[in-house]
Amino acid sequence: TTNVTQANLTAEFNKLFSILCPISINNAQATQSIVYLQDFETDCVFDETNIRSNAFCGQCSLTSNTLVTGNARSGNYLCFAYKILNSYVTQVDVGVYLNGDTTTEYWPSIPFTPIADGVWHYTCIDVFSTLSSQSSTYSSASSLVLNYAALSENIQQGISIDAVTVRTALPIGYEPQSLYPIDQTNISSCVFPFIYNGQSYSACTLGNNGIPICLDRQNNTNQC
Repeated sequence: TTNVTQANLTAEFNKLFSILCPISINNAQATQSIVYLQDFETDCVFDETNIRSNAFCGQCSLTSNTLVTGNARSGNYLCFAYKILNSYVTQVDVGVYLNGDTTTEYWPSIPFTPIADGVWHYTCIDVFSTLSSQSSTYSSASSLVLNYAALSENIQQGISIDAVTVRTALPIGYEPQSLYPIDQTNISSCVFPFIYNGQSYSACTLGNNGIPICLDRQNNTNQC
């Protein structure tokens, strides 16, 4: 006979009321490319509000503009989920170390135009390539450590973040938004708006495997 503890019950309860993401997004134990992770699940308290509003993965997110702080491992990519209610964010401010030298920290900025529609989106930025295109200081470096990153504005209650990672490779199946069809309403099999996981979308969104999808008239899933 197996004794059921309070911890067992809590774990099973949390599984029922958690949003499961692909392991390549937020499971550092199973995904070697993740060198830094903040999923904001520590001390997370289930409060019976709309979980899809609360989190992109798991149960909780953070109302803040700070994405990364105190990372000490090398990784070229910054990936994160965000929900923004305004269009004031224009860049990601970063603090980086180059070539393993932690005595000198550089503070460049990376242009970033989020989708400010109040629903969750997931994006990845190739920090090393972007900075390399800005200056030879970065293009001549052999390694980069992203020690700090923050969205350029923190309007109170206006920015939520989740599933923040610094990584050496992109999540499996991830494609940048620039590769999506420009006019998604012309995708013949898609019907807009469509309802997916309880949310209404007027353009393609990321499915559970991280690939852009839409629904047709029969609610079948199609890849964009």
